[in-house]
Amino acid sequence: MLLPGEGRIRSFISMGGNPLVAWPDQLKVRDGFRSLDLLVQIDPWMSATAKEAHYVIAPTLQFEVPGISNTFDLISGAFPGVAMPGPWGQYTPALVAPPEGADVIPEWAFFHGVAARMGLQVEFGATDFGGGQGPTKVLDMQHRPDADELLEILCDGARIPLAEVKAHPHGISRPDDIVVEPKQDGSEGRLDLANELMMRDLAEVAARGHGDLLSWANDDYPLRLVSRRIMSRYNSSGHFLPKLRSADAINPLRMHPDDAVARRLHDGAEVRIASARATIRGIVRIDDTMRPGVVALTHGWGDVPEHDDDFLSLGSAVARLSDVDEAYDPYSGQPVMTNIPVQVSLALLVDR
Repeated sequence: MLLPGEGRIRSFISMGGNPLVAWPDQLKVRDGFRSLDLLVQIDPWMSATAKEAHYVIAPTLQFEVPGISNTFDLISGAFPGVAMPGPWGQYTPALVAPPEGADVIPEWAFFHGVAARMGLQVEFGATDFGGGQGPTKVLDMQHRPDADELLEILCDGARIPLAEVKAHPHGISRPDDIVVEPKQDGSEGRLDLANELMMRDLAEVAARGHGDLLSWANDDYPLRLVSRRIMSRYNSSGHFLPKLRSADAINPLRMHPDDAVARRLHDGAEVRIASARATIRGIVRIDDTMRPGVVALTHGWGDVPEHDDDFLSLGSAVARLSDVDEAYDPYSGQPVMTNIPVQVSLALLVDR
């Protein structure tokens, strides 16, 4: 929350994420969080961000609340090709109740309660990642709606009413009768091939020895670290579930055999991974599918530097290696979170 006339953010509520290991430039994020007057983390686990929070709110979990499949439709607006292969919808009721005496609350109920106590009015409705906005409704702040009331609002105006979807417990599919309409009158949009700015940037990159946009790419950091994902995790979720931990206990640094030999490293070696911004610790995993000169870490692991001694159980925080002040896209402002110049060396005994 940024108060009128104030020059800094005073409070922050985090829900559905773990910013300390997901956002780039972990050191800057940590300092920012520690400067807050209030940090609230809504989280079922004591994540890295939860450990820093003034208050941790325990939410109900997915089997304890009803849900609809509209997430697939929302995702398709942001990531073309990532969605259901055809028009399909499903509603599932809550399968179980929270354990008796559990001090949990649905996330939406938390925000409704905070807004009511602050005398604020909430307008609720459907939106999508592409910026579109559907019908909205002003909520009654004296009465907390239940989850099904909110789902009805989200589905207001849908081609198939939610009541009909509920009548098909295994989901419902209908032929897609939506067609692409002709372009709007007066539209003259065209692809701008070989744009002048793009060609200028390509020439600048080609002129650099390493072909990197980053000013801190030099011989001191000869390897390029890429962030990746694995099947057993979605960002930082799943780290506290025993069955998932049995599959992937930590996120090792994957390295081509030639790069390991050049640095006298063996599979399982404890190493220091350093960028110009910061240093983390990790475990080497020899992987001949890696491209020589490129190493990889799964993102969403690790913790702040104070917990680096626990890297064998918490993993390595790739987010710490990013520098949002030095490395970012000059047009969008998006920070560089992969292809980070790094050096990798054997950890000394004093590191432990």
